[in-house]
Amino acid sequence: MWDCKYRRSADDFCTRRKTRCFPGGIGCVLEGKYEFPFREEEDPLLKVRRLKKYSGNKGLKKRK
Repeated sequence: MWDCKYRRSADDFCTRRKTRCFPGGIGCVLEGKYEFPFREEEDPLLKVRRLKKYSGNKGLKKRK
Protein backbone atom coordinates (compact mmCIF):
# COMPACT_ATOMS: atom_id res chain seq x y z
CA MET A 1 0.00 0.00 0.00
CA TRP A 2 1.26 3.48 -0.81
CA ASP A 3 0.09 7.03 -0.36
CA CYS A 4 0.92 10.28 -2.12
CA LYS A 5 0.52 13.82 -0.83
CA TYR A 6 -0.86 14.91 -4.23
CA ARG A 7 -3.56 12.21 -4.43
CA ARG A 8 -7.09 12.83 -3.21
CA SER A 9 -8.26 9.36 -2.30
CA ALA A 10 -11.95 10.30 -2.28
CA ASP A 11 -12.08 10.68 -6.07
CA ASP A 12 -8.65 9.30 -7.08
CA PHE A 13 -7.53 12.71 -8.40
CA CYS A 14 -3.93 13.97 -8.62
CA THR A 15 -3.59 17.63 -7.68
CA ARG A 16 -0.09 17.78 -9.17
CA ARG A 17 -1.05 16.49 -12.63
CA LYS A 18 -4.58 17.93 -12.45
CA THR A 19 -6.08 14.72 -13.79
CA ARG A 20 -7.02 11.32 -12.41
CA CYS A 21 -4.26 9.52 -10.54
CA PHE A 22 -2.00 7.49 -12.82
CA PRO A 23 1.01 6.20 -10.84
CA GLY A 24 4.25 6.61 -12.76
CA GLY A 25 2.74 8.79 -15.49
CA ILE A 26 4.03 12.10 -16.86
CA GLY A 27 4.57 14.54 -14.00
CA CYS A 28 4.04 11.92 -11.29
CA VAL A 29 6.48 11.78 -8.37
CA LEU A 30 6.95 8.08 -9.16
CA GLU A 31 7.90 8.72 -12.80
CA GLY A 32 11.19 7.00 -13.61
CA LYS A 33 11.55 5.52 -10.14
CA TYR A 34 9.30 2.49 -10.60
CA GLU A 35 8.04 0.43 -13.51
CA PHE A 36 4.51 -0.83 -13.96
CA PRO A 37 4.99 -3.68 -16.47
CA PHE A 38 1.49 -5.18 -16.39
CA ARG A 39 -0.41 -1.94 -16.94
CA GLU A 40 -2.70 -2.10 -19.95
CA GLU A 41 -4.08 1.43 -19.91
CA GLU A 42 -2.25 4.48 -21.25
CA ASP A 43 -1.41 7.68 -19.39
CA PRO A 44 -4.18 10.24 -20.04
CA LEU A 45 -1.64 13.10 -20.27
CA LEU A 46 0.32 11.17 -22.88
CA LYS A 47 -2.82 10.90 -25.00
CA VAL A 48 -3.40 14.66 -24.74
CA ARG A 49 0.20 15.45 -25.71
CA ARG A 50 -0.02 13.11 -28.69
CA LEU A 51 -3.24 14.74 -29.89
CA LYS A 52 -1.77 18.24 -29.56
CA LYS A 53 1.36 17.17 -31.42
CA TYR A 54 -0.49 15.74 -34.43
CA SER A 55 -3.30 18.28 -34.63
CA GLY A 56 -0.99 21.25 -34.04
CA ASN A 57 -0.49 23.63 -36.98
CA LYS A 58 -1.88 21.63 -39.90
CA GLY A 59 -3.19 23.86 -42.61
CA LEU A 60 -1.83 27.06 -41.11
CA LYS A 61 0.60 29.20 -43.04
CA LYS A 62 3.22 31.46 -41.54
CA ARG A 63 2.92 35.18 -42.14
CA LYS A 64 5.80 37.00 -43.76
